[in-house]
Amino acid sequence: MKTGSSFSKSIEETEAIVKALKAEDSLSERVRHLKNHPVSSAFFKAQTTLKALFSKLPLDEQEILFTLTALGQGEAVFSDWNHFSDPLPELREVATALMPLKKHYHIIGGIAGYQLETLKLLENKKSAPQKKLRFTSPSGLKLEDKNPEVQKLVKAGIESLPDFAVLYPVGGAGDRLDLYDETGKTPLPQAKLKFHGVPLLEGMIQDLIAREHLYFNLFKKELLTPVVMMTSPEKKNRHHIEAILEENKWFHRPKELFFLFDQPLVPMMSDQGKIATKGPLTLNLKPGGHGIIWELMETYGAFTWLENLKKDKLLIRQINNPIAGIDKNLLALAGKGSLENKAFGFLSCERIAGTSEGMNAIVEEVKEDGILTTLTNIEYTEFAAQGLKDEPESDESPYSAFPANTNILFAKIPEIRKALKSLPLPGLIINLKGQVTCYDSKGKRESSKGGRLETTMQNIADEMGTFSKKGPIPIEKLKTFILYNDRDKTISVTKKKWVPGNSVEETPQGAFEDRQKLFRKLFVDHLDYQIPKLNGHHSPNFILDFHPALGPLWDIIAQKVQSGTLAQGSDLILNVEKLYLKNLKLDGAFHIKSPSLRGSVFLKNITVKNRGMDKEPPQDFWKGDLIYKEKLEIILHGTGEFIADGVQFDGPLTFEVPDGHRMIVKSDKGKLKSSLEKVLKPLWEWDYNFNSKASCALTFKCESGTLSP
Repeated sequence: MKTGSSFSKSIEETEAIVKALKAEDSLSERVRHLKNHPVSSAFFKAQTTLKALFSKLPLDEQEILFTLTALGQGEAVFSDWNHFSDPLPELREVATALMPLKKHYHIIGGIAGYQLETLKLLENKKSAPQKKLRFTSPSGLKLEDKNPEVQKLVKAGIESLPDFAVLYPVGGAGDRLDLYDETGKTPLPQAKLKFHGVPLLEGMIQDLIAREHLYFNLFKKELLTPVVMMTSPEKKNRHHIEAILEENKWFHRPKELFFLFDQPLVPMMSDQGKIATKGPLTLNLKPGGHGIIWELMETYGAFTWLENLKKDKLLIRQINNPIAGIDKNLLALAGKGSLENKAFGFLSCERIAGTSEGMNAIVEEVKEDGILTTLTNIEYTEFAAQGLKDEPESDESPYSAFPANTNILFAKIPEIRKALKSLPLPGLIINLKGQVTCYDSKGKRESSKGGRLETTMQNIADEMGTFSKKGPIPIEKLKTFILYNDRDKTISVTKKKWVPGNSVEETPQGAFEDRQKLFRKLFVDHLDYQIPKLNGHHSPNFILDFHPALGPLWDIIAQKVQSGTLAQGSDLILNVEKLYLKNLKLDGAFHIKSPSLRGSVFLKNITVKNRGMDKEPPQDFWKGDLIYKEKLEIILHGTGEFIADGVQFDGPLTFEVPDGHRMIVKSDKGKLKSSLEKVLKPLWEWDYNFNSKASCALTFKCESGTLSP
């Protein structure tokens, strides 16, 4: 590999290799061409034994190794090969490690194409952009409460849920979160991070279940949504994800409705275009970004699988943003895409200037005969190259002029497959933010800046622009769209471990604070509750949590839960779907658990007083594994029912209701008395309907004279 200020000669040589390999169908002929390539021949003059070793391997492995030598990576990869008494196993491991790269990047030329695109990006970083581009901030509907247009989208989203699958990239490792296995050596997946009592992966499944239950409550039709996950071979990610699914019995869903596939690892490259290694014959491999997800879905048959299941749309979110499914976010996104037959959509919010977040923008590309208008994403690594400044919109605002890319996305599958034909690897970038170690031409180890060729899944939108000879296209006429919500209801990520003294941004502690502030807003502004203000994650003076199936829409929760007070230090957790809760006075801890979500609780005019959380020992409140001095706990098995009206619960109490039974608790002369009876039919129900304003309206129905709501 040539070094210096220009990669033009290396690019030319690599292009020739890519072209030659694409033109040759015969594997043996490709190997012969690579083995006899002038660069390979020059390398093997001093490495005749190594060449002979290559020739002992199967042809497909030979092709990969000889590709590396022809690309000028001989010294970078194979220095110190004689460190091993028998290097054949290690040579085979190098070839095996690069096999997925050859397979899934075949459209750009496999390993040679990977190097070519990397060199082009390295060269582009040294030159000004060639295209004439104009960037503007996109306009879009804000998901405000009581907006008739928003309600219309949410209704359409609920109605269209049978057309959807969900797509979750879950390959991220938890090393930045200090999340390791019992040995303390192997990072666990981010998906295993416990947050608010459940792993992040389970939290996403809970959001999905909530939407399915809402659909059932409205239309009395069961809905089971297919789940597609992109895992990673790195750090046993795939193994851990499957273990989570097995441990949770696939979240009581058919195993056949899950489709998992691995994201390939790609080699790290130095800023001089050399392949990085960790040591002799040990490549430095990392995941190559989420943009490969579309090609993998095509190659592994996920798109065909979904087509056979009659699913033609996707909702996409990332594992490390636990508030992505809050309230109407995903339903409005689904509704907009479905109602207007869009190809792709973004849910966005304000972007804090200076953060490692991409931005959504309207890009107008001036061509000879017109303008191509595209709504897409610009990665933060590319701002400077595009002439964009990452600065606040004004001195009074922390936000940039462009909104944040949150990777909360809508996609129409036929449109994705169409775009994939001309843009198989969207959003190619290289971010030279780390340090890598390479062998130089003399076989010595040297450290330099490095990165890997990455792709971005949201940039498939780059291929969905609209061309016009007359001028820019208005955003409402594009195939893509954008919706907005407040940042505190859209994104708060769990990316890294919090270090005392530093900001809690992008940490689990920060996400916990944001979520608690959000839930307080729900309870105070929508449910008529009086709650203390949050005083941080160290020792919160309240904790609120609930299963998403309680809503998931906030205006549904507001019909189930009405008026109450939480005293300082109180803790209210409502893991239940069928709930009537009115006039609660809580001073302590109160938990409701209905693991099956089939149980029901009717509570009116009740007071709960106990010693609640124990704040003396240091606790990670964000994890949800809390220590209590006392608490009131109601546990419902199966279809168990619990009813209490005008009752005060003092001290530590647990009420456990068997499946198919009803427990009624009353106060008699200051003492609690409970009765248990078998349930022949539910005593009460919520009847779900859409009202004339397209909102979900609940009607309380019960046997005459039994309950007074």
